[in-house]
Amino acid sequence: MRVREFVQDLRARRGKDLLVFACSGSKRTDEQIQAMTVEIPKSEPLGFSEDYRACIERHRPEVVDFSSREFPACLRYCGTFYKQIPVGLWKELVRWPILILSARYGLIRPTDGIRRYDLRLQKAEGRCLRMLPQALIAYLKESDLQRALFFTSRSYMRPFSRTKEVQRVAFLDGKGEEIRGPYGRDYYRVAGLIVRALVSGDVPAELLSVKVKAEGGLR
Repeated sequence: MRVREFVQDLRARRGKDLLVFACSGSKRTDEQIQAMTVEIPKSEPLGFSEDYRACIERHRPEVVDFSSREFPACLRYCGTFYKQIPVGLWKELVRWPILILSARYGLIRPTDGIRRYDLRLQKAEGRCLRMLPQALIAYLKESDLQRALFFTSRSYMRPFSRTKEVQRVAFLDGKGEEIRGPYGRDYYRVAGLIVRALVSGDVPAELLSVKVKAEGGLR
């Protein structure tokens, strides 16, 4: 379907779908966050990802900068995806069913407090990654949500390859080719613009020719 239809469908299904975003390698410093004029209250991570966090802390304790403070994840991350979303818009987005897949913290809400860290999901311990699907399913059941839509790369989908409630959102250009770009930047740029449109209702003209395809997990 076209992007406009996809956005309209997501808006109509609000409260039925969980949106899952990837974390980003780029993170704001404490000073950059403190200089912001937007204030978003920090929450504590929910218990369903506690086993994953404990596993990563046990096997990769060196990845966290403990000199940094905990700030809401949506303020900490500043990669390509997050740059498309004005910081003030998160005040509305946090009311949507949204989780962020963090290599260090697992599945977290945008408001959950995180420190600066340096870890990519591909480098996380396999025994830890295998805990993620169970955590996601528990959250879906607890929140009475029907499915999880991943706005992520395929590599971020890999731990959930056998989870039937999960679909990955892919974008196709006018030639039917998947939009990716170096390091997935083009993908994440489109994803960020679409998420921004969820709140505003306005789809940028540059996306009107883009098609959206939902993919199942890797087999």
